[in-house]
Amino acid sequence: MNTSKIATIFLIVTASFKLQAEECSSILIDWSNYDKTLDSLSSNYKSENFLAVDSAIDCLMTSKNTFVSGKPGAVATYWFFRNEMHAPGANAEDVKRIEKWKSAVKGSEYANFAELRLMYSQAWNARGTKYAGETSADQFKRFKEKLLLTEKAILSDKNKLKDTPISYNLLMAVALDTNETKTSPTEIFEGGVSNWPNYYDFYEVLLTRLVPKWGGSWEKVDGFINHWDKKLQIEEGSSLYSRLYYNVHKHNQVNPHHTKAEWDKLKPSLIALYTNYPDQSHYEIATSYACYFGDNDFYKKLIKEHKVQNSSHWLAGATIDACNKYLSTLATK
Repeated sequence: MNTSKIATIFLIVTASFKLQAEECSSILIDWSNYDKTLDSLSSNYKSENFLAVDSAIDCLMTSKNTFVSGKPGAVATYWFFRNEMHAPGANAEDVKRIEKWKSAVKGSEYANFAELRLMYSQAWNARGTKYAGETSADQFKRFKEKLLLTEKAILSDKNKLKDTPISYNLLMAVALDTNETKTSPTEIFEGGVSNWPNYYDFYEVLLTRLVPKWGGSWEKVDGFINHWDKKLQIEEGSSLYSRLYYNVHKHNQVNPHHTKAEWDKLKPSLIALYTNYPDQSHYEIATSYACYFGDNDFYKKLIKEHKVQNSSHWLAGATIDACNKYLSTLATK
């Protein structure tokens, strides 16, 4: 066979693989519903349907599709691992399930990544969940040792997913838990966002350590959010401001008024968020913010036009009944 024919076949095969990556599908994936997809992955994993799980994860990692919420498939992949190999909490049953996955899907790079996530979980098992003052020196020592072993394994060439966002995500978690890693959280973050700017977990993970609870401040949080909102204006419009502030408020269960969030920026950002990414959760998020900031007209518009209902996505303390009472009280003043 001459070289031109070999080259032609190579191009056809390469194009075929690219097409498969763009058009892959799985009954476990619903691109219109991120939460449903995570539930499907979890239930099939627990019922040991490993071939379907492995195939679905591969599709999530390679497809150019994103969820309606704007999240790429890789985010769902990482949260699947995070939920199933919980840190702390993973146990002997989790170890056995991963071994069964490896046996069912020979050479699975995703089953191998599950072991990396399990290593991180076991580091937290060694530390425990008590406050620092209630944790022994020996526990901290074993915690650090296991974290550094996890970092080494992530960076090893044996990790075929080393240059993917999920490895960067796990690596950043490790680096935030100990200051003796080879790479700093900032270096990992910058490497991650330069390659995958819409992998929102990078921003959200770093934000967890900028809040006052971890020695940061609301000024630092606000500066970080404004910086990246401005930097990604072309890609995200103004939606990143509300997306990141929501994560801060929801994750920390903090009243938005106690932070530096500004309604004059939040409102147009929320509109950009649900306009660009019309996921139902974004309408619910916007409605709960409208309640917190006393914007009755915006609140009523969202309720009327988008069939908003109570859900887990609302900010703490906000429900339709509570907001109706609160906003009606404001209207009588």
